[in-house]
Amino acid sequence: MFAAVLLKPNSAESLSMVRPNTDQNLISPEIPMNSVAALSAISKRVVEREQLHSGANFDDALKSVAGRLRTGVGTFSNVIKRRVKTVSFELRDRIVAEALHTLQRDEKRIEHERQMVLQARGPDCGDLGRLEGALTTVREAMTSLRTPDDQSPTANR
Repeated sequence: MFAAVLLKPNSAESLSMVRPNTDQNLISPEIPMNSVAALSAISKRVVEREQLHSGANFDDALKSVAGRLRTGVGTFSNVIKRRVKTVSFELRDRIVAEALHTLQRDEKRIEHERQMVLQARGPDCGDLGRLEGALTTVREAMTSLRTPDDQSPTANR
């Protein structure tokens, strides 16, 4: 089974809310979840989201996320920079859990924005369809992250 990799958005816009463009967010099912490349991409994206969410610079966001993951900043930085050959099963699970938490936060933001659009413009607004698409994409990525690839040899168990 393959899992989602959080991808960079196409533009440098603020992601305080997920933009209606659904491909900016998430899924690249070609990369096995337990690969260092996938964990690196997910980890970097989680740090970037933290950076945007908190307004901190990359290093401060890295420290914040590493603290939540209960790992050293250097260790987490090495995962992001692909300086490791393997990632422990426990750290992999914590990274995936943090990515899921980030996606859940995005889902709540999109849902809130959807409610605001419904109240302000009504159900006929064109933005509503794009927001529904973004919600679907976030939910698919969360489902994909919840079903990890147990076949990969790169994760220590």
